[in-house]
Amino acid sequence: MPQIARASLSFWGNLLIRLILAATFVYAAVSKIMDPVSFEASLLTFRLLPLPLVPLMALTLPFVEFWAGLFTLLGPPAFRRAGAFILAALLAVFIVAVTVSHFRGLNFNCGCFGANSLKEPDFLFYARDFILLFLALWAAGLLPRKGALRKKAA
Repeated sequence: MPQIARASLSFWGNLLIRLILAATFVYAAVSKIMDPVSFEASLLTFRLLPLPLVPLMALTLPFVEFWAGLFTLLGPPAFRRAGAFILAALLAVFIVAVTVSHFRGLNFNCGCFGANSLKEPDFLFYARDFILLFLALWAAGLLPRKGALRKKAA
């Protein structure tokens, strides 16, 4: 494949990945910002945070998601990578929190996209979140690119 075609494909693929991440997290953030009381109730069902921190988390986390999503899509390169890194960290923490709560036998609501987002984590839930985690790690530059593997071998 000619160099120009590869660069164009890389540009559009990268843009698509950043768009998927931004759309997902900005939508999730707006749903939480619009109904912080429901999001706080969702956080309480996990029983992982000290009670005094739950209201603070319910008010700040959606804005972190919102701005990290926007920076991932629209920021200058360093901000894009930082935004994607923050999204990857949020996803990793969330996957662990859901898994721990599930194995503790708790009846919880993830609150991902507003009230009543999730009844029980299933294969599709984990598949979605691990795919998003992979995309965020890739957008943050934490996964090797195709050319980077060849350069190291040489």
